[in-house]
Amino acid sequence: MRSLLQRIIIFVLIVSITLALLTTAGFIYFINDFYSHTAKFGKTALLKQGEKSLTRKVEDTAGHLETFLQCNTQKKESELLKNTYLSKICSKKIGKYGYLAVLNSKGKIIFHYKPEEVGKSLGSFSDKTPGMVKIIKKGIKTGTASGYYSFIGQNSKVNKSFLVVKKIKKYEWVVIATDSISGFLSTVGQYKRIISKNKNKAILVYIISVVIITSLIIFILFFFIKKISAEVNVLSNLAGKISMNNLKFEPPKFKVKELSKLSTSIEKMIERLNENVQEKTELAESTTKAWMMLENILNSTVKYGIIVTNDKGEVELFSNGAEIMFQYSVNEIAGKSITDLHLSEE
Repeated sequence: MRSLLQRIIIFVLIVSITLALLTTAGFIYFINDFYSHTAKFGKTALLKQGEKSLTRKVEDTAGHLETFLQCNTQKKESELLKNTYLSKICSKKIGKYGYLAVLNSKGKIIFHYKPEEVGKSLGSFSDKTPGMVKIIKKGIKTGTASGYYSFIGQNSKVNKSFLVVKKIKKYEWVVIATDSISGFLSTVGQYKRIISKNKNKAILVYIISVVIITSLIIFILFFFIKKISAEVNVLSNLAGKISMNNLKFEPPKFKVKELSKLSTSIEKMIERLNENVQEKTELAESTTKAWMMLENILNSTVKYGIIVTNDKGEVELFSNGAEIMFQYSVNEIAGKSITDLHLSEE
């Protein structure tokens, strides 16, 4: 049979492990959900940041271009197209699929980082990237435009890009800049790896913390219960002494309130038992004295035979006079029936 200490420890252990597992499962679910939303938020934030960055590049390029044109008002458009400084400002590669270029008011490319693209019109892109052509035409008409469009990349997969269009007054040139979403999200993979690493660290730290706290709780409870069990064993030993009529001891004092009350109760019980024992001892002594006095009185005369029996007719007292009269000694007749003193015919 298991002791009370073993039962309590097993119960606390089961409860602690159950709570630890439940809280760990809840924490893992929460941390996964939290980092999932964080990753989604990070992706959205990177897209917004990419859009702003591309818009800023177009605005900066348009500003530089307008400033340059204002400073060179006397030059013809054909001369400006040969200017190497303008070429550097107006033709740049952005990311893997993106670029910055300048078109004239008729939709013809006049600056591009790929020389073979210079001179092409929007019509040549209508089949492959109709979305891009639509956004550029809107920008030429309204002055500014932006939006997403799809195209087939080098990997033969459909890719999505963001395009910004801004028209400048001089010559009505149009500055465009585009970049793919993959360019915006180029850091997402690294971001996700960092999130996953931090998530795993958080889960590991939490599990270790739960194990340490649970172990500490079990250890404290074990120590506390073991101490109480030892005190209960002391009281159990005292009860064993009482059952063996050993009342010569004083119960110890305990700090635990319940055990202290129990110890006080045992102490009062011992006092009462000692009083009862004392009363019985005194009663036995007085009875013995009275019995001896009675025997002395009865044995002081030999003229009369005095016999005392119990309710069963057994002889308990046989005086000296009765010994002489019936010729039996006390030892011979004690405990026998009174009828044994007479013959059946008497």
